[in-house]
Amino acid sequence: MDIQQVGPTNLAHLHPEWIYLAQLQLGPRRPVLAHAPINFSTPGDAGGAKPGNKRKKEDEVIGEEGSPSKSKRARRYVSLREALFELPIELLQEVFGHLEPLDLLHLSRTSKQLREFILNRSSRVPIWQRSFANFVPAIPQCPHDLTEPAYAELAFGVSCHICSANSKEAEIEIVWGARIRACRACRNKTDGYFHKVSSKDRPYGRKLLDILRRATFPWRRHNPVVYKPLDLALFAEFRKLESRTAKKEWVAIKIKEWELNYEHARLCMNWLSLLEMRYSGERRKAIKERKAIVVERVKALGWEEELSLLSTKLQYLENLPVVAEACSKDLTEQVLSRLEGHAVKHLAQLRASRLKAERQLVLRPRLAALKAFHKICVKSLPVDAIHPTASELFRVKSVWNIINDVPATVPFTQHHLAPVRDDFDNIIREWREDIEDQLLELLSPGLSDIKDPAFRRKTFKLATSTFSCSYPGCSRFLRYPEVMMHACATKPHHGDDFDIDIQIMNGCLNQSFWNFNRCITVNPEHIALVHDLLIKVDIDPLTATGRHWDLAIYECTSCYRDATGRAFMTFGHALVHCFDPEGVHSDGQDYNIVPIQSSKTDPFLRPEMQHAARLDQRNDRSYNFVCEYCKEEGNFTVLREHMYQAHDSGDLRFKDSPPWYGPQGPGIAYRIDADQTVPLYRLLPPKASTTTRQRNFWTTT
Repeated sequence: MDIQQVGPTNLAHLHPEWIYLAQLQLGPRRPVLAHAPINFSTPGDAGGAKPGNKRKKEDEVIGEEGSPSKSKRARRYVSLREALFELPIELLQEVFGHLEPLDLLHLSRTSKQLREFILNRSSRVPIWQRSFANFVPAIPQCPHDLTEPAYAELAFGVSCHICSANSKEAEIEIVWGARIRACRACRNKTDGYFHKVSSKDRPYGRKLLDILRRATFPWRRHNPVVYKPLDLALFAEFRKLESRTAKKEWVAIKIKEWELNYEHARLCMNWLSLLEMRYSGERRKAIKERKAIVVERVKALGWEEELSLLSTKLQYLENLPVVAEACSKDLTEQVLSRLEGHAVKHLAQLRASRLKAERQLVLRPRLAALKAFHKICVKSLPVDAIHPTASELFRVKSVWNIINDVPATVPFTQHHLAPVRDDFDNIIREWREDIEDQLLELLSPGLSDIKDPAFRRKTFKLATSTFSCSYPGCSRFLRYPEVMMHACATKPHHGDDFDIDIQIMNGCLNQSFWNFNRCITVNPEHIALVHDLLIKVDIDPLTATGRHWDLAIYECTSCYRDATGRAFMTFGHALVHCFDPEGVHSDGQDYNIVPIQSSKTDPFLRPEMQHAARLDQRNDRSYNFVCEYCKEEGNFTVLREHMYQAHDSGDLRFKDSPPWYGPQGPGIAYRIDADQTVPLYRLLPPKASTTTRQRNFWTTT
């Protein structure tokens, strides 16, 4: 540390000229006139010499009559360092005496002249005594076996005296009794500068040895470790004594000396704790001031109102880890610019969270009322009616206006949505047209521009108008209009970059807008398989309609197993079978789908597949059914009990089911988006006990 590092707080009460002299830069040499008066003004002061003027100027000597005259004598240039030492010694001692001991150490290492002056005994004593006296907290008196500079170096130095380590990881400690600093590695070396001794090894008694241990190694109370050079010197001195009386007197003297030494070491350790508290307080104060600078900087960017709304300490800008880490060092313009980005991002996230919480407080009960209102409206529709979900209803402009126009202080009820019920049919029509436009765009971009209803119906009826669901866990192939009511299309899709109302709607309704998650697609590979399956049964893919899906029966010859038999499936299940991510061919195994074209297959195979499909649909895991009277949804077992108890009906039949499911009638119906695909059917080859009908089937196929 050079003279420039002397802080202004240490010299605030001195004469300004003394402060300037103490803060001179001693490194670079600048010429000054030896016989000219010293000018204490800085280059920027009025009256100071202008920088950059290199023209030689002659000295002006004031004559007896007061008129200036030019002197032509030779000029001698001296350095600022030499000019500094032309000041009176008492003045230099007064200036240097106001520096801290560590600053004096650094100052003495800047030049030989300053080193000789500061370490010279005649000038050293008053300078160092005044420096120690002014230091806070008051440092214990310098011991008689150390000079003031050596004592200051011991107390304020940073490196290990043994290995010269000076990092924080070294854990350097001051051994006050031994007058050294030692790092953790050097202290733990038993064969180094510290070693273990016992009273058996040292005949001068336990008391002196215990004092030595406490003074030179206070970290291990139950381990007799002492500073090795000091212990060996004392032991050598003890062995030179011959008489018993001399040894006894020597031990008494050493005990008295080392008791004073230990007392001084204890005072020094207490002082060091106070010094750490002081430095810690100064660091906290500096960090607090730096954090205040960061906060003021962010306020200037227009975030003062948001800062005033922060409620918890974890949200405070100064408690951000990146801000706390940056404020542990000096702040530069580059660091402040970097912190601005972090602060703005943090406050923007907090503002978004606050606005979302405020909006959610208002919107959540209104969405609950909208959901109940939507359920009432749906119950008034036929069981097979296509209708929007509650989330789609929330997007309708008229509904949106009603929800937002009602003041936050007014409780929102279904009564406010009464105008929507009167216009519910128009809302369904407009919503259906919008979804149809999206579906046509998926089939072919630009197709939605054709508004002819007949063309649209014809397009959706084509067998190649097949849509795929890519939602995780779902591998269905959908057709119009069931794709409009497919549950995966309205499953919530979360994202922090979405609009706040959409985020709240996803959480409250557990729904999103139709295909907001982009799970409904048209896969070219799937369409190619549809073409292939239709061509195999001699049906033109360009004119085939959806009624051909379940007319043909196929067999996957690749899935034949001796244990389970042949694998038969309908057109719809053939698509699922080939592209099911969890199916037989999910590992890339080739499939071979062939049609069963014999006219003798239907009398036996199709009824068997119908029966297997009925059993599969009626299991408790299939929630594909709905009550035709009250729109209650559930599995077949639950709804059958519901029909007996709620509607007192025992004549349960299926409605809107495939032709082979039996006669239609009132009761339990399939949901619009129910998966009615006939599952894969396994049929074993005929055995000896099989009937003639089954045997004929196998011989013909």
